Amino acid sequence: MLKLIFERLPADRDDFSVSAGEVLGGGDLVIASGRFLGRFKANGASIDAQFVQVFQFKDGKIAKCQMYTDTAQFKESISRIRLASV
Repeated sequence: MLKLIFERLPADRDDFSVSAGEVLGGGDLVIASGRFLGRFKANGASIDAQFVQVFQFKDGKIAKCQMYTDTAQFKESISRIRLASV
């Protein structure tokens, strides 16, 4: 997940940012929300996708992280390239 978010997404998008929302919970379970923002470099399609991450901690370290996001927006931005090249 680190490579996808902190390497691939910014590399493929202009003005990529992560906007923090709420952080809920504490202890062994934390839920965070926010938005992915940016424009796909290949075609200029914008992204404003909400995400939620669920973190499980063990001994003060992240033991598991699950992310949920609006993948339809990412798919749509990429599909515009495929349509343009046909």
